[in-house]
Amino acid sequence: MRRGLLVVVAALVVLGSVAEAQSAEVVGPIAAMDTASRTLVIRVEPVGDRERRVRWNPQTLFVIRGRPGAARDLRPGQRVRVQLQVSGSGRVRDVARRVVVLPDA
Repeated sequence: MRRGLLVVVAALVVLGSVAEAQSAEVVGPIAAMDTASRTLVIRVEPVGDRERRVRWNPQTLFVIRGRPGAARDLRPGQRVRVQLQVSGSGRVRDVARRVVVLPDA
């Protein structure tokens, strides 16, 4: 009984950590981009003085004005929400799963 409870608690902790990590995202304007290396530099909000470099790959989904898009549709200065990939061990990677261009405020 005690062992079963311990397994359930451990599973909940792991699942909670993975769910939290899978929601990892970066929001802010595109500071720079390099299509050759498939890299975006995002000026992280709300701070704005910190930047995060993220890469995209062929599996990355791009959403522009609510419709499917491509990396070529992105421009420096556009405000984006980038959902990051999570490794099998739950670590957040600097690889975009999805990039959504946010509407102008």
